[in-house]
Amino acid sequence: MSSILFDFKDICKEVVDLDPLYRYNVIEVETSLTAGEVKMNRFYGGIEAGGTKFVCMMGNGPEEIQAEIRFPTTPPGQTLQQVLDFFRPYSSRGELVAVGVGAFGPLDISAGSPTYGSITTTPKPGWAQVDLHGEISQGLGVPVSLDTDVNAAAAGEYYWIEEN
Repeated sequence: MSSILFDFKDICKEVVDLDPLYRYNVIEVETSLTAGEVKMNRFYGGIEAGGTKFVCMMGNGPEEIQAEIRFPTTPPGQTLQQVLDFFRPYSSRGELVAVGVGAFGPLDISAGSPTYGSITTTPKPGWAQVDLHGEISQGLGVPVSLDTDVNAAAAGEYYWIEEN
């Protein structure tokens, strides 16, 4: 799981088009903007949504992590509230550009599906049919990229390892 955490810190820079064929196209976004005299920081959020723990972080790349928190995976309402509480200060200041989520599953990652972004069936009590994508995107008001933890780790390694 530690490699997933490291890789997902990196993949959080991605903003996903809902078309799965374009899932890993990276959109470049300025990391600081000037609004009048006030300089605003812009960060990407990353979430490792694991069956035993969640890890949330803010940053601009593997060497630029600004904040990070870890907490146990508890019932969905409590866990997702902790996720939103971590990111809301950034989103309320307009600093949060997008959030990438690598989650345990199984997940519905079919963009055209009415249950896109939901955990489908899982032995994790209370988590079946939880709409991770909807809860996070509506709760924060930013684009959210969601994929399986395995796919997120693979994409992070591909994107950030120079030899690839």
